[in-house]
Amino acid sequence: MIKQSILLSLATFFALSFVAAMAQENDNTPAPSAAPATQEERLTIETQDKETPAMRGLRLERTFRRAVPPGYGPVVDAAQREQIYKIQEEYFEMITLLELRVELLKKERDAKVEGVLTPAQSERIRRPAPVRNLLGR
Repeated sequence: MIKQSILLSLATFFALSFVAAMAQENDNTPAPSAAPATQEERLTIETQDKETPAMRGLRLERTFRRAVPPGYGPVVDAAQREQIYKIQEEYFEMITLLELRVELLKKERDAKVEGVLTPAQSERIRRPAPVRNLLGR
């Protein structure tokens, strides 16, 4: 039964993939690129993402710390070190905001999952698990 379900799922997946590929092939408009061409365009888009409702209100709890990646210290000069710091600082806020967003999404997901449970089930889950005697005594 499970094998039949898996085979049916795979057949459906491949059929839909084929249909999507044929539809895209028949479409004369070029497909949009997955990522912007330049780093500046990508940074602009990511900075604009900070203004979306999901990102508004998130505040950075940590500050940027200047540090070169492991192993870089002995091989870079002072000018390269400053360039590395500038690049890291450029990405720091965006990465931190995205990490915060991921935490919020996980909390939202967990709340929805818990919302599926009955009150009795929720209480049972919150109760600490009984301690087992691993020595068999």
